[in-house]
Amino acid sequence: MKGLAASAPGKLFLSGEYAVLRGAPAVLTAVDRRAVARFVAGARRASPVVAAVIAELSARFPAHAGGDLAAPSLTVRTRGFARGRAKIGLGSSSAVAVAATALLLARAEGSAGAAADRVFEIALAAHRAAQGGRGSGADVAAAAYGGTIRYDAGAPVGRLGAVPVAIAFVWTGLPASTTALLARVQAFALAAPAEHRALMGELGSLATALADAYAAAETAEILRLTEAYGALMGRLGEAAGAPIVTPAHARVAKLAAARGGAGKPSGAGGGDVAVAVFAEAADRDRFATAAAADGLVVLDLKCGERGVEVSGG
Repeated sequence: MKGLAASAPGKLFLSGEYAVLRGAPAVLTAVDRRAVARFVAGARRASPVVAAVIAELSARFPAHAGGDLAAPSLTVRTRGFARGRAKIGLGSSSAVAVAATALLLARAEGSAGAAADRVFEIALAAHRAAQGGRGSGADVAAAAYGGTIRYDAGAPVGRLGAVPVAIAFVWTGLPASTTALLARVQAFALAAPAEHRALMGELGSLATALADAYAAAETAEILRLTEAYGALMGRLGEAAGAPIVTPAHARVAKLAAARGGAGKPSGAGGGDVAVAVFAEAADRDRFATAAAADGLVVLDLKCGERGVEVSGG
């Protein structure tokens, strides 16, 4: 299948960070930065994520193992997922897993366009293997399905409509280590289980309310709950000794509130991206101007990007 290619979008969290790991819903939107997988002669050795995809598919399709699924020439480009050499937290590894899965499925089966459900199931298993079993799988779901989704681990992915608020995404200038942040939160859970349980219970309740507000397009509730969720992420970080809400995140939240909106980390925090939400596009635009004047980088990203696609062949 010469000329075959597959692509999958990056993602950003709108709500549900940390709580999704304990069964609460998260809301994510796919963004218009895509990982593109192709077969290129002389490509370098596969990345750990691509190697995990190959291993997962080889186990499921033993007749193709070492043949179509060996794919030594598979390469995945993720140029839009970083600024210079710094990743910006758009879920590049998940997009790579989804794009590589779709491409290899098409090669092994001789047809393009595997269903998103099937690509997601396989890519999720491979991504978890590559990540040592960590993560909720929400970012893999966003890359597979695209659009804006409600994700509850172990439940069917819920597709939401257009995002009912005006959104700005801001690069904090600092790449974050999700693994390190999760490790600190886990250490806090072991050291102070009752306090951790109480905070996670509050986060779970807010995450559920936010997911419901997005589904019902309740703009005022989304703004109110986003502000509360960001504050509670800050409390979790302080309790765990983890820099979840950085000074840049706090600046975004303050600038957003001054213009009628709300801001919080998008993802685990510690850097990467902040999200600011507003009832009106004009408020978002005023925020963007103020954020740029304050030295923050407002990212040119669109929400609701289409999900995994296969073309060519």
